[in-house]
Amino acid sequence: MINLTTTYDKVKEWRKKNPEKHREQSKKWAKEHPEYRKNYAKNHILEHNLGNKRYRENHKEEIKLKRKENYDTIYRKSRENFLKIKMWCIEQLGNKCKKCNIKDLDHPEIYDFHHINGRNDEEKNKITRSLMVKWYKNNKIPNDVELLCSNCHRVITAQEEREHKNNFN
Repeated sequence: MINLTTTYDKVKEWRKKNPEKHREQSKKWAKEHPEYRKNYAKNHILEHNLGNKRYRENHKEEIKLKRKENYDTIYRKSRENFLKIKMWCIEQLGNKCKKCNIKDLDHPEIYDFHHINGRNDEEKNKITRSLMVKWYKNNKIPNDVELLCSNCHRVITAQEEREHKNNFN
């Protein structure tokens, strides 16, 4: 009886030692057997796709969990990075609300960056909150930005909107 494992290992070893000869033989065989080669490629691709489909069907829950874990990891890391940069900005602007002097460095989420002169609509549409904070870190925080807690920021913004409305009426 022929030991196929040993024979296959010998062939594999020969291929490694003689890559040019193996390539020549493969090309020659492909020219001599074009139909077989074409069918082999089609069948191989079909088998591969069916195998993937079967795997996905049999491991739906596992794949779902893996995707969720990956998403959670990426989201958590980007959130952590955003908070680090925001903390840097908070430190640069004095660590407390400019209006009510609240200081809570354990919860940087409560702070907003208020543009004293306002931002035009083009800027508002072009730049998101996280991009703005990153820009502050990479460049320089503008002079017309002040640190406010969320409550004070809402009050000031509402007052500015009321004034703006009254100017047009």
